[in-house]
Amino acid sequence: MSAEISVIVPSYNRGKLIRPTLDSILGQSHRPFEVIVVDDGSTDDTEIVVAQYGASVKYIRIENSGPPRARNRGAAASTAPWLAFCDSDDLWHPEKLRLQVRLFDEVPDLEYGFTNCRTVVGEEWAESTKFDSLPFGYWDLKQRSVDTDLFVVEESMFGRLLIRQPVFPSTVMMKRAFFEKVGGWQESLGRNPAEDVEFHLRCVDQTRIGVVSRAVVGIRKHDRNFSGDSLRTRIGDIEMLNFVRSHNPAASKYSSVIEERIIAASGSAAEEAFAIGDIQTMKRLLKGVPFHKRTWKLHVKSLAAYCPESVTQFLLGKSSSRR
Repeated sequence: MSAEISVIVPSYNRGKLIRPTLDSILGQSHRPFEVIVVDDGSTDDTEIVVAQYGASVKYIRIENSGPPRARNRGAAASTAPWLAFCDSDDLWHPEKLRLQVRLFDEVPDLEYGFTNCRTVVGEEWAESTKFDSLPFGYWDLKQRSVDTDLFVVEESMFGRLLIRQPVFPSTVMMKRAFFEKVGGWQESLGRNPAEDVEFHLRCVDQTRIGVVSRAVVGIRKHDRNFSGDSLRTRIGDIEMLNFVRSHNPAASKYSSVIEERIIAASGSAAEEAFAIGDIQTMKRLLKGVPFHKRTWKLHVKSLAAYCPESVTQFLLGKSSSRR
């Protein structure tokens, strides 16, 4: 098929990074039908940089509200029957769209798919891929091979994504009708670093999934990454999982897995909050960790948070006993 694809690029203060992203999109061997940059209220020179591409890139500016609304706004303004998304600091290999189009061409009833990817630091693409980091047996699912680097998963991947998340917004492509069926990106999670995971969980439970195992997307890592704050990321995971548990019908089948993930994330986040002296956040997070699920280190830290005098006396006592 000669697929017409609208590429949506949400952007916030990426004036110094967006040019290579746009170049990689416009340099596809399967050229996109249109490229739409949705500027999420940037305060830098993003608009000036995008304007240099002229008619090749459509520019839309919205009030700052987070990536989900920016992606939804771009999708609403687009006209092609297929949608692909690329974050404004990521990169596409020239064959990215061609391989996905080939997969959808070989399996005409496919509606959604994603590709493998690598991290990129500076100009260096990592040798290992995201798929390389997945646990042994991750792909032990009902599937069929289509061609080299192309296969179709023929069952839900919801449970797998709860275990490990290999899907990034910049790797996905889908039919517009499918995007509308799953309801688009959840705008209420716009400030959550894990907002994309909630969307992917809905997608992988709705249909068969087309997978390109070649790493044709580069996920750039830099000091401006939204998810660079580890504590914020863990808290975002907790909030996202609670949202999924409350709003996604598929979650009921995996309630124990979701609960364990929430407990683990809450414990790790509580320790991180303690380490930076944010005791109020730590106490709030501890409420999500049952007493019997806490590690001994977390028990000590929680005691220090709630009863610092007791810990001081304990340590003084231990010191005295060694004299």
